[in-house]
Amino acid sequence: MRIQHLIHTPRYSGAEILVASLTLAHRKLGHESNVVSFAPSEADFENVILEQEKSGTGWVTPNKLLKGIERIVYYRQAQNQFKPDITFAHSVIPAAYARLGLLKNVIPVLHAENNYSGGGISAAEHLLQHLSKGVIHISSLAGTLYTEKYRKPLTQCIPNGIDIELIRKSSKTRDITRKHFGFSESTTVLIQAGRVCRIKGQLLSLKATAPLLKSNLDIQILFAGLFEDLEYQKELQSFIKAENIEHRVHFLGPRNDIPSLLYASDVFLMPSKREAQGIALVEALATGLPIVASDITGFQFSRDFEGVKLVNTESLLDYTNAVNSLISPRQRHSRNLSGYDIQDTAVAYIEFAKKCIY
Repeated sequence: MRIQHLIHTPRYSGAEILVASLTLAHRKLGHESNVVSFAPSEADFENVILEQEKSGTGWVTPNKLLKGIERIVYYRQAQNQFKPDITFAHSVIPAAYARLGLLKNVIPVLHAENNYSGGGISAAEHLLQHLSKGVIHISSLAGTLYTEKYRKPLTQCIPNGIDIELIRKSSKTRDITRKHFGFSESTTVLIQAGRVCRIKGQLLSLKATAPLLKSNLDIQILFAGLFEDLEYQKELQSFIKAENIEHRVHFLGPRNDIPSLLYASDVFLMPSKREAQGIALVEALATGLPIVASDITGFQFSRDFEGVKLVNTESLLDYTNAVNSLISPRQRHSRNLSGYDIQDTAVAYIEFAKKCIY
């Protein structure tokens, strides 16, 4: 099967990382893939594209951000050249332009919890749904919210998967990574991975852990992810300066070594206000890290795993207490992640596509 993926911008974000992993997994299954965006790649992501192209996956990206009709034309040109059997359009905007361009066999993939909460895009979906071969959502809530509004397409929940074997190979990098940052073995390292924006809650993490960071304890906190909001960035920096914890806080930007960073850390934080599932959370589960995350619906799948605390992170006291409870003794947890491997996800995508087409 020839598989085409449509995305907005090649970058270190959940949907794009999933797409890169899916293309490799599908190639192992004997399927050809290409990826098309209507924005240029962010510089940090270009090395991923190079590795993908070496493995046989084509990436089609423009030299500038395309708008309006340009996006439709670009998508159609890519389809005519690659001639896919199925097109997975990741997130709302690529899915809209794919169907406006009457692309063949389009399956939107909904990566957010509530993808059509209102406005013009919600109204447009009432018309565009009839041009979908099916719809994939990555959480049961996202599927419920979609089917309550729209009745036409066949839908299926397919959780995001990760390359568990590849991630666990990074377990041997702990000492090297900690040495790179100048952390001793006695240093306790907290980490949060994901885009730096308000819904991800980095400020909540700073407020909840500030008493620890200002203490005499040897504690550091890492934030790995790209900045999306300049005002939010200034707010974070102002708080850090006011609390005099600059020497304890590290913003690393987008990274391609998240598994190594997770193994080098001791507690994982994810206080998101909204999330459909969270690839970073699954990655943290795979590394065995103790986890403190918000108790939102999208994270409930992780509740029964050992070493996971889901709390109301809007309560700084509850959040702080949960982090304190996991700092000592430091330990790793063995977790069975059956069903969350990228090969399982890749097979599920193919089976759903066949069901939609045939």
